Amino acid sequence: MRSVEEARPRPGLSVPVVTALDPEGGLVEADQRALVRYVLQEGYGADVVFAAGTTGEWDRVPNALRQRVLQVCAEEVAKANSLRADPSGRPVEAWAGVTSQDPRETLENLDFAIAHGADAAVLAPLSIRGLDDPVRFLAHDVSDLLDARARRIPVYLYDNADIAANPAIPHIRTRQVKAMSRLDFVRGIKVSASRKVLGNYTKAAASFRERGEFGI
Repeated sequence: MRSVEEARPRPGLSVPVVTALDPEGGLVEADQRALVRYVLQEGYGADVVFAAGTTGEWDRVPNALRQRVLQVCAEEVAKANSLRADPSGRPVEAWAGVTSQDPRETLENLDFAIAHGADAAVLAPLSIRGLDDPVRFLAHDVSDLLDARARRIPVYLYDNADIAANPAIPHIRTRQVKAMSRLDFVRGIKVSASRKVLGNYTKAAASFRERGEFGI
């Protein structure tokens, strides 16, 4: 039988958590907190808790509720880190899905996530309606917000045709990903796509993040 330490997952296990809702669509805060504690497994589970993203309800609940989910999950992660038996180990991170269909709300969500202790943000630029130039949005609007805050957090891009605001533009162009990868706060991209689309990114990866590592 393996020991507990031998069974410990390698750093990098990211667990997206669903939003716990009651039949009327309100947040069940106690259940949300219990869910985060469950995936943390007292330090032997998730290395990253990803809230308000990837699980499908990001655009089906009010933005204020999504912000509350970000806050609750970040609080539970911070609490778990403070109670770690071995505080010298790698702490769990709280990642926040900040994408809204509105550019202004997306920036508000990013600001909210920073203020409430999120360790990173995940942003799907093609899911934001009326956003003609995702590179400009990241390089100017997002960058200006981060520059104005005392604490900067990394941003990861998300590319998924199923949630693209404009079906005619299902994926971020590789030249745009390359341009965004040059921003010091953009650290990688999560791609939900066919093998062909993913291949376009991996072929171009050598030129991404020219100043360092860029994850796909």
